[in-house]
Amino acid sequence: MKKKIITKISEGLGNQLFMYANSYSLCKKNNFDHYIDTLSGYYQKKHIYDFVLDRFSISALKASKEFSFENPYKNLLKRILIFIDKFSKNKKFYFEKKDSNKVSEYSPLNFDKAYNHFFIDGNFESEKYFIDYRNDLLNEFDIKNKDQFSDNKYLDIIKKHNVVSICVRQNRFSERVNNKFSSENLNKSLLFVKETIDYINKAIEYFNKRIAFITDKNKKISYKEIYKKSKEIASKINQKSVTIIIAKNHYECFIGYIALIMFGRTSILLDENFSLKFLQNLIKKYRVNYIFASNEHQSKIKDTDIIHQGDEYSISKTNFDLHKKINEKNLLLLTTSGSTQNPKLVRLSKENLFNNTKNIIKYLNINKNHTTITTMPLGYSYGLSILNTHLYKGAKIVINKLSILEKKFWEKIEKNKVNSFGGVPEFYDFLKKIGFKKKNYPSIKYLTQAGGKMSSSTLEYFQSVSKEKKIKFYTMYGQTEASPRMAILNWKMFLKKNGSIGQPLKNYRIELIDKKKKKIRKPNISGEIVFHGKNVSLGYAKNINDLKKGDVNKKTLFTGDLAFRDKGNYYFIVGRKKNFIKLFGKRFDLKEIKSFLNSEGIKARCYSEDNKLKISLYDNLKKKPYIKKLLSKYLNINPNYILIENNTVKNFKDFN
Repeated sequence: MKKKIITKISEGLGNQLFMYANSYSLCKKNNFDHYIDTLSGYYQKKHIYDFVLDRFSISALKASKEFSFENPYKNLLKRILIFIDKFSKNKKFYFEKKDSNKVSEYSPLNFDKAYNHFFIDGNFESEKYFIDYRNDLLNEFDIKNKDQFSDNKYLDIIKKHNVVSICVRQNRFSERVNNKFSSENLNKSLLFVKETIDYINKAIEYFNKRIAFITDKNKKISYKEIYKKSKEIASKINQKSVTIIIAKNHYECFIGYIALIMFGRTSILLDENFSLKFLQNLIKKYRVNYIFASNEHQSKIKDTDIIHQGDEYSISKTNFDLHKKINEKNLLLLTTSGSTQNPKLVRLSKENLFNNTKNIIKYLNINKNHTTITTMPLGYSYGLSILNTHLYKGAKIVINKLSILEKKFWEKIEKNKVNSFGGVPEFYDFLKKIGFKKKNYPSIKYLTQAGGKMSSSTLEYFQSVSKEKKIKFYTMYGQTEASPRMAILNWKMFLKKNGSIGQPLKNYRIELIDKKKKKIRKPNISGEIVFHGKNVSLGYAKNINDLKKGDVNKKTLFTGDLAFRDKGNYYFIVGRKKNFIKLFGKRFDLKEIKSFLNSEGIKARCYSEDNKLKISLYDNLKKKPYIKKLLSKYLNINPNYILIENNTVKNFKDFN
C-alpha cells in the first residue's frame, strides 16, 4: 500500500493553488498517493472561503473525514496538536515556520518510515518547491469547463450591473517565475494571463464605446476618445509644471481638465470671464508654464508659443522654468470669489476631489444611465462637481451654452432625455419667471440647488413643483474650500424643512462655535459653522511659495457662515461672519467692490439685502445706469441683481 500525503486546503484561490502545488510535487518526488482535505480550514480570520480547486482538472483524491484535519482540538495551540500526534501512527504534522527575518520558511521533508500517512499544513509561497513539476502542474490547473468563464458571460454581468472597475491581482512572484517559465506557455499559466487580458480588453472596449459628451453641435464624444485625447494632452505638459486652464463649456476644455487631473498635473482652473490683465498677473505671480485655452484666448496672451493644437483649444508654453518644489498634493487650484482684483486660490488634492465626488454619487444615486446638462461654467466649483460626479459613473453630459430663456435649451433637454440639472438661487428665480411648473419634461427626475439661499417665494414655488411633478429637489450647501459640497437636504425633507441646508454628507461632520470658539451643544442657538471632512482643501495659495505646502487645514474648515441647528439636527444659515455677499453662487468681497468704485471716482457704500447687491451713492447720482453697467461687467453678474440708490446718509464718513 502506497503512503499518502494529505494536504489541508484553505484560504483563497491563490493560496489553495500554492498548497496544492507543494503537496503534488512532494507526492511525485516520493511516489506517494495524493489526497486533499476539503473539509477543514475555510474559516480564517472572520472570512469564509470556498473550495475552488474542483474547477480545475486536478488528479488528487478527496480525503475522507477520517483523514481530515477536523478534530476537537483544532483551535488550540499548534504544540498541543503536535503532542497529540505522538500517539498516532497515521498522522504527522508539518507546520509553517515563521521568524522575524522571513515570512515563511519550508525545510525539505524527511519522511519517517514509521508513519503511513503524512499531513501537510501550511502555505509555502515559492515556486522553488514545485518548479521541477511545472509542466505537470499546468495540466493540473487546466480549467474543466471553460465556457463558464467565457468573456460574453462576464460582459453580460458588466452590462446588467453598475460595474465601474475591474481588479486583477498581480503575481507577487512574477520576476522569479518569468526567469524560468518560457514565453510560449504564458497563455496556459496558473493565472490564465492571456484569457484575463482578453476579457479585460473586451470590457474596456465596452465601456469606451459609451457616450460621455454631446456637444453644443450635437457631436458625440465617447469615453474612449476622452482617454485618447487626455493622454495626448498630458504628454505635452511636464509633470513639474503649473498650467492654467481657461475654462468654458466646451468638450475640449473638459477633456483638458480630465487630462491634467488624471495624469497628476498641477493646474489652475480659471473662468473665461477674468480680465486679460488679471490673467497676465496670475501667470507672472505663479510662474505658470502652460496655458490650455481656446484659440480666441490664446491670441490675446503675450510671450507664449503654441505647442499643441486641437480643434478649438490649444496648449501654449511660457518662458518660465519648471517648478522643482511644488507639493504633489496640490492638484487643482480654484479661485474663491467672483471678483477679479486679487482672489485667493484654493489648493485641492486628488483625495479632496474624489472623496467628495464619491460621497455625492452615493447620496444622489448617480449611475451610468443618467444624463445631465451644463447650466453652470466649469470654472465654478458647483459646475465642476457635476462634471466630476457624472464622468466618474460613466454617465452622459450634454454640453450647453444656451440660456434657459431660449427655446433650444428645452429642446435639448427633451431630445437627449436629460434627467437632472443644477443651479444657483438666481437660476431658479428665472425658472420660476418662465413658468417651469407648466412645462412638461417627463425625463427630469431630480434637481439640485446650491450657491446660496433661495428667496421665500422661489422656495415655495419649487416645493409646489416637487410635489406636483414628483421631481426630487435637493438643496445643497458647500464652499470651494470643501471641494465643494458639505451638506444636503434630502428631497423627502424639502417640503418639511423650509430653508434648511440639510445635514452633513456621510463621514463629514458639522459643529457650531460661538464668538469664544466654544462648541454650541444646544439647538436653536446660532454660531459659526466649522466643518470637518476629507474634502476640506489643503489651504490657500496667495503666492508661488504656498504651492510648496501640504495640508495646512488638517481637514477642518472655518466657513464664516452663521447658522443654527434644530432639534432634528438640520442646519439653517442665518448670515455671514465676514463682509461677503453671495450672488450666482459666487462670493464677492464688499470692501473690494467699494475699492473698485473708488478707483473709478465713485464714492459709495456697499451692502447686501434680499440676495442682491445694493450700492448707496454719495455723488454721481446721474450716473446710475452707467454705474450699474460698469459693476455688471466687472463682477460678471446680471444687472437685475444690482440695486443703486441715492445717498441714505448725510455724513460722508459713513462711506469710509
